[in-house]
Amino acid sequence: MILQYVDIKKEPEVSQHHVYIKESILGFVPLKETTGAFMTETLVDELQNMGLQIDNLCGQGYDNGSNMKGKRNGLRQCVLDMNPHAFFVSCSAHSLNLGVNGAVKCCLQATKFFGIVQHLYNFFSTSTHRRQVLVSIIKDLTIKPLSETRWESQIDALNTLRYLLADIYDALLGTYEDINLKGSSGSLPQIEAKGLADAVSKYEFVVSLVTWYNILFEVNITIKHLQDKDADLNSATRHFYIPTKQYLASYDIHGIKNAPTTDILHDCQNLEKSLTHNGHHNIDARDLCSKLKAVSRRLTKPMLPQAALDFIFEQKLQDCASNIVTVLRILLTLPVSVASGERSSSKLKLIKTYLRSTMLQQRLVGLATLSIENEEASNLNLAKLVEKFASLKIGKWNCIDDTEENSDDIYNGVLLDLENNASSHSDSDHVESDRLLKDYDPP
Repeated sequence: MILQYVDIKKEPEVSQHHVYIKESILGFVPLKETTGAFMTETLVDELQNMGLQIDNLCGQGYDNGSNMKGKRNGLRQCVLDMNPHAFFVSCSAHSLNLGVNGAVKCCLQATKFFGIVQHLYNFFSTSTHRRQVLVSIIKDLTIKPLSETRWESQIDALNTLRYLLADIYDALLGTYEDINLKGSSGSLPQIEAKGLADAVSKYEFVVSLVTWYNILFEVNITIKHLQDKDADLNSATRHFYIPTKQYLASYDIHGIKNAPTTDILHDCQNLEKSLTHNGHHNIDARDLCSKLKAVSRRLTKPMLPQAALDFIFEQKLQDCASNIVTVLRILLTLPVSVASGERSSSKLKLIKTYLRSTMLQQRLVGLATLSIENEEASNLNLAKLVEKFASLKIGKWNCIDDTEENSDDIYNGVLLDLENNASSHSDSDHVESDRLLKDYDPP
């Protein structure tokens, strides 16, 4: 579970506020079932244990699994039934990855092209002799396979082919002419090398290589931006701009000053309706409309939501423009992707090794949190933490009233307790008991 929130801190040096978009891991939660109902129950219980109310949730994001984002019985719908303004945002990076994957599967020429690329990797990687022929022509060359899950990473496999295709063609011909390759399989490797050499030298393959390299290069840049933990919904949309989504430009408060008031009020009323639950309104539409017009006249240039929120706090307008602050914080809190959560899982293989195979859940979550939130952990006062830990582990010898009046009763009580449990103690336990009684000498 990862919590994304907006943190507004006051910088003591300059005496002004600054806005940060933060993600904090709440821990790894084991699931006995993967149904939407059970995951919802587990989510609510975990939030309640941490003192968090699900009514305060303003956004949710998961991967594209049916049990997570299902519109009927998925986790997202179960949460929306309890809190309608917990807006669901599908993982943009995962959706883009699925879009590229679907585009490849729908095109016969693309499927054939990537099949040849994977065949090239298999041909050189399964034989040390063939690989030696390749390395003798191209020094320090590494041919990478296609990724099964991350289609944007296919750029790594195409990068070598894009600029070294002629050398790879020479390596295939060298393998075809090498008489030392004949073995138990006969001349099959040479025939395979000849077939691959003919395939990569065709005009269709070269055009597909250049085209898909350019496409995946742009897709890879976009997905890297979407996976940035500091990315918000507005910046992600602007980076991956689609002309049919021009209405998202209304996030720019600076441009509102030139828009008709009736249009702004209509949008504010729709937003107020979306943020209303059980008769409670998070914002007031008319006040939001008037304050947007007022703040837009004070902005000197177009600003992203985070910069606009910074400006409001710098000008000390947060009290009079509270509705704008609420809307901007919700916008900045909405998740763009779940890449951070998936990266957090990679920490587990560094913590739970074969030397720690019997680690319990509580210790695993604690160590993982320290590793993932290392920046916050480095700012902790270890001296105070050790002192607090020691106070919680204090023994009963320091907790009792060790006065002259009670010392005899204490001594007799300890002696009686040791005698009652003597039968269950070993010889070493008796030695330790005698030492304790000797050390405790009542006045």
